[in-house]
Amino acid sequence: LEGSFANKEAEFNKSFLKKLDSYFSKLGKEKNYDYVFVYSKGGPTYIVYANENLNITNYTLKGLNSQYKK
Repeated sequence: LEGSFANKEAEFNKSFLKKLDSYFSKLGKEKNYDYVFVYSKGGPTYIVYANENLNITNYTLKGLNSQYKK
C-alpha cells in the first residue's frame, strides 16, 4: 500500500506542477511579466516562471568555455 500511495502521490504532484507551470506561463505572457516568484516571509523564495528570452545559460557557457580554453 505504501508503494502504491507513493506512486499516486508522485503522479498527482507531476500533474499539479504541470498545471501550475502552464498557468504561470500563460499569466507571464498576458501580463508581460519576466519573472513570477513565490514568496514566504522568513522562508525561501522560488522562481515559478521565467521569461525564456532572458535565459543566458548558453551565452554564459560559451563565455566560460572560451575563458577555460585560454
